[in-house]
Amino acid sequence: MDHQEFLGDTLASVAWHKAGVIRAGDDVLIGDVRDEARKVITQVLDDCGGVRAQWMRCALTAEAGKTAPEQRKHPHIPS
Repeated sequence: MDHQEFLGDTLASVAWHKAGVIRAGDDVLIGDVRDEARKVITQVLDDCGGVRAQWMRCALTAEAGKTAPEQRKHPHIPS
């Protein structure tokens, strides 16, 4: 992970820091995240109140039936 000294060394910590930009009244679009990050982001959204959030699912993820980005394979990049 990049910037561990600032964001922490767990996915939950990174998600909490990244979600720190969300403010009440914001429109937020959230891409694919692991369950651990989703729980943190959901809590931040609840704490802020008045946030309009839309969770998006990547077409590659839906196609592969996976949620973790590193589990997806790009169709144009050989393995």
